[in-house]
Amino acid sequence: MTSLGRAYGRFGGFLASRGRVRNLEVYPQGKVKISSTAAFDISGALRLGTRAGIGRFYPSWAEFHPGSKITVSGEFSFMSGYRLRVGEGAELRLGSGYLNHGGDILCRAQVVIGDNCIFGPQVAIRDDDAHEIIGSARMAPIIIGDNVWVGTRAIILKGVTIGDGAIVAAGAVVTKDVPPRAIVGGNPARVIRENASWKR
Repeated sequence: MTSLGRAYGRFGGFLASRGRVRNLEVYPQGKVKISSTAAFDISGALRLGTRAGIGRFYPSWAEFHPGSKITVSGEFSFMSGYRLRVGEGAELRLGSGYLNHGGDILCRAQVVIGDNCIFGPQVAIRDDDAHEIIGSARMAPIIIGDNVWVGTRAIILKGVTIGDGAIVAAGAVVTKDVPPRAIVGGNPARVIRENASWKR
C-alpha cells in the first residue's frame, strides 16, 4: 500500500469536499469513501470532480472498497457529477485522459483504461450485471486500449475489450469486443467503419 492509502486510512477513509492528498485531488461537492485496505499507486495524477465546461459543480462520489487496487500511470480526470465505485478486491487501472461530467464507472472485477482516452458526458462503464433482486453477479473485466474516444451516453458492458484507436458513437451499447481503429454504434453496437483514425 502506498503512503496515499495509509493517509486515508488514518483519517477513517471519508473525505468531504476540498480534500487533497498527494497525487489525488477531490474538488468541491465531491465525497470519497476509501477503505484503509485500499491500495493506491498514483505515479501521475487522479482528479475527481474537476470543473465541467458549463462552469458548475454537481454532486459527485467515489467509493474504494477493502482490498481494492487503484493504479494511475498518467493524468486522469473525472469531471463533476461522476460516480465511481471500485468493489472489494477489484482492480482499476487508469492511463491518461478524462471522463466527462455525469460519468459512471462500476468496477467489481477489473477495469483497465489506456492512455489518451476521452469519454463524453454520461458514459457508463460496468464490469458486472449485478441486481439486488436477482442475486449473484456475473463479472468480467473491461479493457479499453489507448487513444479511444467514447461518445455521449455510451454504455460499455462486462467482458468487453476495446482496441487501440477505436471510436464508440454516442448512445452505443457495447456488448462485444471492438477491433482497433473501428467505429462502432447502435444497440447493440456494431462496426460501422474499420481502419478509422482520430487525433486528440
